[in-house]
Amino acid sequence: MPPASKSETIDDSQLFAHAPRGKGKVVLITGGSSGIGRKAALAFAEHGAKIVIGDLNGQGALAVVAEIENLGGQAVSQRCDVTIWEDQLSLFQLAVKSFGRVDYVIANAGIPDVGAYVPVAGSPTKPNLLTLQVNLVGAIYTARLASYYFERNPSTDKSLILIGSMASLEGFSVTPVYSAAKHGVLGLARSLLPDLSAKGARVVTICPWSVDTPFIKIPGRLLLAGLPFAKTDRVVGAVVFGATDPNPTSNGSVYAIADDQEVFRVDHNELSLYSPITYGILSKRVHSVIRDTYGYYFGLAKDVVCAFLLRK
Repeated sequence: MPPASKSETIDDSQLFAHAPRGKGKVVLITGGSSGIGRKAALAFAEHGAKIVIGDLNGQGALAVVAEIENLGGQAVSQRCDVTIWEDQLSLFQLAVKSFGRVDYVIANAGIPDVGAYVPVAGSPTKPNLLTLQVNLVGAIYTARLASYYFERNPSTDKSLILIGSMASLEGFSVTPVYSAAKHGVLGLARSLLPDLSAKGARVVTICPWSVDTPFIKIPGRLLLAGLPFAKTDRVVGAVVFGATDPNPTSNGSVYAIADDQEVFRVDHNELSLYSPITYGILSKRVHSVIRDTYGYYFGLAKDVVCAFLLRK
């Protein structure tokens, strides 16, 4: 296990400070055709990394490959459903076949809650657990394969980046399945820390507040009306920083972007139930964002979302 370090705010100017360490690295990204995944692929490519993209949108992934090649970089892609083990295995095999190894893995693929969890009328219905399958089971598959291929890579500069959410740290009543999945992602990262550390690899979790990307559909935008978005470039910077930071004491950290402010790194030891101080600071920061506006917009948006679902 890495030793403890002090939790801290990371200035925007520092997020890409170690990015040159990514030159020549092989970076595998799930969900890399749009949003955070696409921008992360381009950011790593701009610093000389070789990119492997897997996405359900195969044509979109090819378009990102073309962007990278136009920048003079190297990239490959293939269609990948992260809920299918064989698809993910094939993606990692493509990375090794194309570039010889895997150095950084970004488990980015994700979807919002699908359908309504709480029945609005009639008899109980089975909940749609596709969100759990994509966001948690998919991440578990990605992490298992990363561990396997890291063990076969003699480099000591390897990283697994799991994309969590503020819902990894806080429960949100309107998205219970999504929140459960993202809590699971953080639990996965914390559980893998001892094993991956022993293999010379980093594992960190990126926990942003809602980001203005195609991920957020119309009902979600209504629900978030009036609240600030986390900046996409800042989230991408946290991904790059988390992967390339050479400081061993930051291994296992959570990089939280609780609002439109700067990245806050939480040391893995501070997530313990026995270390509530930093967790309390983070919680207060999250709640300060929503304190004055959430009640009104929550009630308004919830009515609109329920009406939307009843029409379907």
